[in-house]
Amino acid sequence: MHLSRQVFIIFTITLLYFFGAHTSAQADFYVIAGGGKKIGTEIKALPYTINAPGFYYATGHLTTSAGSHGITIELSHVTIDLMGFTLAGPGGTGAHYHGIYAPDAVENIEIRNGNITEFQGDGIAFWDSDCKGVRIVNIKASHNGRTGIYIPGFSGIIEDCISFSNGINGISGGSGYTITGNSCYQNGGIGISVGGSSTISGNACYYNVSHGISSKFGCTIQGNSCRDNGGHGILAGTYSGAIGNSCYSNTDHGIYLHGNNYAGENTCVSNGTNMNSSCGTCTVSVDNHAP
Repeated sequence: MHLSRQVFIIFTITLLYFFGAHTSAQADFYVIAGGGKKIGTEIKALPYTINAPGFYYATGHLTTSAGSHGITIELSHVTIDLMGFTLAGPGGTGAHYHGIYAPDAVENIEIRNGNITEFQGDGIAFWDSDCKGVRIVNIKASHNGRTGIYIPGFSGIIEDCISFSNGINGISGGSGYTITGNSCYQNGGIGISVGGSSTISGNACYYNVSHGISSKFGCTIQGNSCRDNGGHGILAGTYSGAIGNSCYSNTDHGIYLHGNNYAGENTCVSNGTNMNSSCGTCTVSVDNHAP
């Protein structure tokens, strides 16, 4: 092998290693310039139905008219990468037409990297409570008639998303979910609503009409910031732990403990009631600041 070719190969490997180690892992893909066969299937227009497993991507902004979903997922093992582009609906409310919609029990679905706005139903809607292994990453869901991101199944991940100005909730997740690093604000209901045995961490929820965060039983609620919500900052379901959260200027409680909860290292100030620390079945640590 010629020396020049060896140098080129070493240089190329070094570049790939460097960018692989230092680029955000949110997208989990690389675009390599050059010829050859394309990987995946381009979504060129809406409405669009996915009826084969695989990788699907957008290369531009896509819009749809009233009376249809944007993208319908009919089966499992699908990745949709919007590549930073927007799916836009017709606007308005009152109809159950969603931006990305899965009507049946599916698993191993990932949706990432884009904006979903102005749909009359939900931005993203998984309709069957038996869905599992769904991952939503780096999605902005806004101005949808119902909930920004609605996934009632179990064992999924919603991370690094922004959900605002939706008619009902910002994010609604099922049981066993990890919901982390999201911002949910100015939604018509709850910022983040999640089922039991979930982890809710590092989120910011503010100016929602109802609670900032509402959980069911057995959840870990840690390191969130909830302010200026119309209900509780955090409504902690039974057997849940609320640790290291900041709740400010919420209309009702900063943190409301449903029963058999642990609360520690939280800061709750200027709420209607900062914390119901008299909960008889709860352990409330002395390191909370909730005057």
